[in-house]
Amino acid sequence: MNGMIFFSLFFGIFVGTITGLIPGLHANLVATIILFYSEWLQSKFEDYAFIIFLLSVGLTHTFLDSVASVFLGISDDNVLNVLPGHKLVLQGRGYDAVRYLLIGSFLSVLLALSIVPLLVFVIRIIYDLTLGYLGYILLI
Repeated sequence: MNGMIFFSLFFGIFVGTITGLIPGLHANLVATIILFYSEWLQSKFEDYAFIIFLLSVGLTHTFLDSVASVFLGISDDNVLNVLPGHKLVLQGRGYDAVRYLLIGSFLSVLLALSIVPLLVFVIRIIYDLTLGYLGYILLI
């Protein structure tokens, strides 16, 4: 079991590195490929291996996507950091731009993890209040 966890984690980091550094590839593409081969993969691997793999791909992709967007000026989905990052590259401060983006990504992960316990309770309350109106909310 521990071997499968480490394999899923490190293979996810490897795939996330590839998708993060190559413009045009995205972690959602990996998830789509996993979904396509899910029946065959479920016969080979446990369910928790998919979760660990996809989380590590997504997290690694988020961190390393900033490198390609800053130095190449090409962005998949975080367009807001291309222009300021590219300006810093033109000033010769490209490494500072990547460092700032990585610090921001790390702090956002810490913030998201700290909010999750609160969201568990809030989402239950919101779900109970809106259960009768959920169809209308989705329609709107």
